[in-house]
Amino acid sequence: TQHADTQVEGHGDQFVFRRRLGAGGFGEVFEAWDREQGSIVAVKRLKQQSPASIRRLKQEFRALAHLSHPNLAQLYRLVLDGEQWSFTMELVDGRDFLAATTDDAGRYDEVRLRGALRQLARGVAALHAAGKLHCDLKPHNVLVTDGGRVVILDFGMVREFHHASPDPTTFAGTPQYMAPELAGSGCVTTAADWYSVGVMLFEALVGKYPIEGGNVLQILLRKQLAEAPLDDAFPSETPVDLRLACQALLQREPTRRPTGGDLLAMLGEISRTAPDVVVREVVFDTPLVGRDAELGRLEAGAARVAADREPHVVELVGPSGIGKSALAGHFLNRQREGGALVWCSRCWENESVPYNAMDGIIDALVLYLAKLSEAAVEGLLTGHIAALARVFPAFEYLPIVRDFAARRSTFDATAMRRAAFRSLRTLLHRISTTERIVLLIDDAHWGDRDSADALVEVFGGRDGPAALIVLTYRQDEIAGSPFLVTLHDALDVATERVEVPRLGPVWAKALAEACGVNAERAAAIAVESGGDPYLVQHLSDPRSAG
Repeated sequence: TQHADTQVEGHGDQFVFRRRLGAGGFGEVFEAWDREQGSIVAVKRLKQQSPASIRRLKQEFRALAHLSHPNLAQLYRLVLDGEQWSFTMELVDGRDFLAATTDDAGRYDEVRLRGALRQLARGVAALHAAGKLHCDLKPHNVLVTDGGRVVILDFGMVREFHHASPDPTTFAGTPQYMAPELAGSGCVTTAADWYSVGVMLFEALVGKYPIEGGNVLQILLRKQLAEAPLDDAFPSETPVDLRLACQALLQREPTRRPTGGDLLAMLGEISRTAPDVVVREVVFDTPLVGRDAELGRLEAGAARVAADREPHVVELVGPSGIGKSALAGHFLNRQREGGALVWCSRCWENESVPYNAMDGIIDALVLYLAKLSEAAVEGLLTGHIAALARVFPAFEYLPIVRDFAARRSTFDATAMRRAAFRSLRTLLHRISTTERIVLLIDDAHWGDRDSADALVEVFGGRDGPAALIVLTYRQDEIAGSPFLVTLHDALDVATERVEVPRLGPVWAKALAEACGVNAERAAAIAVESGGDPYLVQHLSDPRSAG
């Protein structure tokens, strides 16, 4: 099929847009030719750019970019193209879940419905296995290709379990598909996604929603009172297993709904476990063992900053999978519990954004300032605020900065960067007089040169802001990293390098046991893994058996 190229305002030269595929509340999706990658992709871009919408787009991408599963749309790259933020993802050519499982008369096709429902269950279970809730499952967010592959997409509402909120005022979505507990005070769990799957199945079988009418709050309140659909709500010819599955998914009480494995078993799958989701470059959430010496050096670095009131850098160095991020995360949790301000960035190989090593830190700093009074923020900000906002647009989230950012600047690009860095240096200096600051840049080997220049200007010298800066990176990536090369050459700050070694046999066995493995199997895993923490965790996962 031929498509006329589409002009899209605000984009640079990376994409040739072919057609608009759809739009949501804050974003639009286009089919486009990615010149850099040399392929056709789907591009999600913002309708209107603001610090809040940019942060939401980045969160959506980063929540799912590391996952790979046949029933989840694959996200590729986060891009700032010209002045437009967007990300690229797999282009899925298909029909929505309902259209793909019903005929022209609106009656469900049992064979297609069963196949699609099984794949949908696998995809949702894989998302949950990665610690994520979709929070907006509905037919338009589930496509079925001509080949019968089911693909879940539109992750704009996705969140981690511990960030899920029971407050419906903070939980956007489509009310007809939302679980009843979203209007209550209970914790929102994976069961909320399974309720949405139940609504989709009911709609396919019956041709309408189980609960209809009213606004979002009214619908959710009705759902709190409504029991699961009775048998006579379904057409008489409805297969018993599909009816029972639908009734189970639509239970008012979340704990009574089936899991993904339960649902697959109800549909005749022999295995009660969903296929593995591949999680790339993510450390499993397990207890930390055998790292007392390394933790001690991190704690000593924090103590040195507190005593000397100077910046200090601790580098955690080691190969992929050795546990650098887990070690840093454990240390940062201790620092948070002790009252420190902890701001983190992670560099990704598949992101093309300015100041990528500073991006998460700047976002966290802005959110910290947003919680202060306007007078307090005004007392912390100084210098060329307009330049600060131009170089780091996230600061425009603050009303006081927005006013300055609107003013026309006479700086050239180089002078503007220097002015922005000086303003950021002063800001962090003022915060550090009353607060302890700890910064993490994870996977720093993928950082860019601009981020290194910023860190050199902001923290360089003994009179830099008092902060502990923790870097994690792979030893074999140093030579090819403009960020690390620049930082090592130019950052005049006391720096300590901490090699993160493999675990000894005793600690490898202890880690396997902490993952739930019995002592005999843990001892075998300690040998098989060679003390590599990633392999210990992988081999301890029951799904890896055999």
